[in-house]
Amino acid sequence: MKLENIEELIVGAVVGFAFIPYVCFNVIWMCPVTAMLWWLGGASASALQNVIPMPAKIANMLTQKIWRRLGVPVVICLTLAVCLRSWIPLLFILPFYATLTIGYGIPDGHDQGSPLGRFICWTCDLDPWDSELDAVIADCLVRFTIAAIIAISVGGLMFIAPPIKWIVLSITLVILYPLAVIAVD
Repeated sequence: MKLENIEELIVGAVVGFAFIPYVCFNVIWMCPVTAMLWWLGGASASALQNVIPMPAKIANMLTQKIWRRLGVPVVICLTLAVCLRSWIPLLFILPFYATLTIGYGIPDGHDQGSPLGRFICWTCDLDPWDSELDAVIADCLVRFTIAAIIAISVGGLMFIAPPIKWIVLSITLVILYPLAVIAVD
């Protein structure tokens, strides 16, 4: 049994961990759940079958991107709603989901990357095909951008809890989310 895409588990845990100012000790169960949902949304069916033997049809169903794009925002926003005793965090599910649909792929030999990845490579004159350093820089910039947009998408939390918590959340996201890429590489 070999666990592929360890980076996906780390990034999913980081996204869940960033909400610690709001959910405190609930992060203990939320991080593994967001990590697993993030990993499922980025794993291939064969990678899942390497971890848990199962029919290909079920593996294909369990490795759809919707697990990451919708599952992570639902888990985080429901946890926030319970911890803050407010329905307002439920309003952030849709913007959070929309942010995760942007994608963070950079162009490489396997695919053309996400529109954001292509834009950052074009704007910053990075060539991930020729330079490993350019690939890491592009990857970090794309993930930094996504982290900032996630923080903005849940910015309404400032109105139901002290703003310093949102500031800590934002700083944690924009620092740890891109660093997860470097930690794995």
